[in-house]
Amino acid sequence: ERLMDILSPLGEHMTSKVDVERSRAVTCYLCVLRRYSDLKNPQTATHVDKDFDCLGTIIGTVVPRLSDTIMNIRQMACSALHCILQLHNEFHADQPQYEKVRDMLEKLLLLRETLRSSDPRDLFTLAKQISNFLGSVLAVR
Repeated sequence: ERLMDILSPLGEHMTSKVDVERSRAVTCYLCVLRRYSDLKNPQTATHVDKDFDCLGTIIGTVVPRLSDTIMNIRQMACSALHCILQLHNEFHADQPQYEKVRDMLEKLLLLRETLRSSDPRDLFTLAKQISNFLGSVLAVR
């Protein structure tokens, strides 16, 4: 199955008003992305969907959770964003920008710790930083 076929059913739960549902959905999203990433590794798998065309959809689903009211959800969403961008970069490992993007992705993990704050001003600043980060990473492509 394609990655989006697996992730799509989680979409409605990612925007649920119930905290537990959102938390479980983000956890499942992250687990699927990590497993997909493991399967993408040539040493551990023989086949993965090579038509990796769902980057925008996944980013659009995960990014709103970066400003969730629950800290754990925000941090898992950041990890999911890192995972999907890392996957995207791996699919383009033969391009000259690969190393630059890989280094930039490490900075996203540093931003993850900022998600511990529940102050709306901090979260707004963080949303701006992540937007700039996404723009710079995707602009390299």
